[in-house]
Amino acid sequence: MRLLMNKRKNIPSILLTLATFILILAAMNIYQYLKVKTDIAPALMSEISDIELDEIRSYFISVSEQLNIVKEWGENGVLKYDNIIDLNRIFFPLLENQASISGLVLARDTGNEYFLYKDVRGWITRQSQSTKKAERSLHFIRWASFEQHLELWQKKSTYDPRKTVWFSPPDTDNEVRWSLIHTLSDSNEPGVTAAISWQLPSTSDFAVFGLDIPIKNIQQFLSLRNKKRPGIIFLVNKSTDFRIASDINHPGSAKNSEQIMDRVLQAWQVKGRPHNSPVISFKGKQRWLASFQPLTPENPLFWLGVAVPEKEFLSSINSKLFQIDILDLILAAGGSGILYLILRKTGRLHRAVPTPAPIVRLNNYINRGEGATIEFKSTIRTNLKTGKKGKEIELAWLKAVVAFLNSAGGVLLIGIDDAGKISGLEQDGFANRDKSLLHVKNLINHHIGAEFSSFLTTTVVEIEDKEVLMVECNPVSSPIFLNIGKNEEFYIRSGPSSTKLSPSQTVHYVMQKTRSRFLRDHHS
Repeated sequence: MRLLMNKRKNIPSILLTLATFILILAAMNIYQYLKVKTDIAPALMSEISDIELDEIRSYFISVSEQLNIVKEWGENGVLKYDNIIDLNRIFFPLLENQASISGLVLARDTGNEYFLYKDVRGWITRQSQSTKKAERSLHFIRWASFEQHLELWQKKSTYDPRKTVWFSPPDTDNEVRWSLIHTLSDSNEPGVTAAISWQLPSTSDFAVFGLDIPIKNIQQFLSLRNKKRPGIIFLVNKSTDFRIASDINHPGSAKNSEQIMDRVLQAWQVKGRPHNSPVISFKGKQRWLASFQPLTPENPLFWLGVAVPEKEFLSSINSKLFQIDILDLILAAGGSGILYLILRKTGRLHRAVPTPAPIVRLNNYINRGEGATIEFKSTIRTNLKTGKKGKEIELAWLKAVVAFLNSAGGVLLIGIDDAGKISGLEQDGFANRDKSLLHVKNLINHHIGAEFSSFLTTTVVEIEDKEVLMVECNPVSSPIFLNIGKNEEFYIRSGPSSTKLSPSQTVHYVMQKTRSRFLRDHHS
């Protein structure tokens, strides 16, 4: 909105508005201070839970993404179950980039298994095959690289992956399953296994892929999130038989965080397991406030709990709240004075810079030329050499869209030749503009996915009596694949071209991208 200040009589009305704003702000702050011990304390507990949830959720989502990527490879026949070198090539990078994961396992319902873990001396694989005997041979190999082994040995064992807590057939939901706490086979330490199953192509057999995570790694992760404030945070599942708590970061509390967690969980269950609502429990004479939220609202398998001793929680708020209120008033008054000076000097309010019109954006893209974030294509579907419609023409620009989504974003211009000359869309032979847009939308939905349409802005722009299709792509955090028949292909931008990655390269790229995003979000 534009505010004109051509007449001096407008100045008093502005000052009155600012004065009213300051009075309302002061009244709200006084009310907050008086109500802090009743209404605001539970609300702040919920906000603390939101903060912890955002930091921890990204970790569990990254584990689920890894499992689903491997599941897609298995369903599409990418995994060679009997080729250990090929499995090493794929899974070494995955385990290398995940410090919290101690091992990974690929097992089939026939009893065959590939298990990968790492000790102080390097990589180790364990393979076992089904047998009619109760005892089977476990074959171990120590590797210098994914294809060069250093040492081989065997052990006799009654171990069978089909009898483990994480092994189960595919279900209709195709969801990631988290096991109860059990002893991990590589380290003999307590841990959990996140696993996913799928049906093998052209057979009735199925496979299971799992990631082993030691409890101490999750507990350390929770404790790092918790070290800057009193209390504990913990994870529980639906039935609360899975529970992991951080160490208590409060010198006056009991040393055993398990006791606090038990009492809080009992109070939560009695209250009906409320979502983001305060729960009160007691440890001796000390009163604790707690709040719970599901890690994923659409499927609340795991819940994040936050428990804080009420006395310390309120004292820390009371000691700072009055200072914050005074600071709010000072900032409001100072901001009002600065705003008044700006209005007096310029005579108007500054408006936000509007988004350039499509024709302006199009000219800017054309002038910049092709590069890492801009690509030109002559037609949507017509092969200019044959004059006929060609599926290869459509797939060529769809690859560019997928590459932009998987990288830093970019713009695809169709109706511009390689030299940057405007050729238009006439050669595609669409009846009208709506027909061309509908065709492009259908191709994107079919080969990329309708769920990613919110990351794309598709516009037909008229320039020099010709039409140009402009597809502006925003980057997506999750991996995007190009669906071609029953196959999926992964592309990224490499300079001015779209580059297809192999399965192992895709794993490495996605893991690095996920790790970078997690570190950026954690330190921001």
